[in-house]
Amino acid sequence: MNAYSSDNLYAVDTNSGTGTQTTCASTRKDRHIYYSFNINLPPSAIINGLEVRLEAKAENTNGSPHFCVQVSWDGGLTWTSAKISNNLTTNDALYTLGSANDTWGHAWTSGQLSNSSFRIQLVSIASNTTRDFSLDCVAVNVFYQP
Repeated sequence: MNAYSSDNLYAVDTNSGTGTQTTCASTRKDRHIYYSFNINLPPSAIINGLEVRLEAKAENTNGSPHFCVQVSWDGGLTWTSAKISNNLTTNDALYTLGSANDTWGHAWTSGQLSNSSFRIQLVSIASNTTRDFSLDCVAVNVFYQP
């Protein structure tokens, strides 16, 4: 399984979570952290925005399955506020969070996007615990001025 490549080899979260809460902060939902995106920017780069792209699906739409997405600049010690994807469908689809002008509430430096610092956390959310989440790819675009 490789969540860093769109290859239809899915990372699967089966029977996700241990509770029916649908908040991003719920500790009873499964969390998955991705890193090592090999982002190389000039040290003087001005970061204008981040876009996280998920290629994903659920085996069923009951329970309104979706992802909460957060990003970290310090190896996962601190996280941004969560952005919420649209509800997943049963077909592989692309979900985009953030944009060219969205810094996720953080003033980024190029060093904070290094493999040792930058993290993406996905929280699998549904109002039941029988949902299977399938992630084909997680990717990030960084919009910057050199």
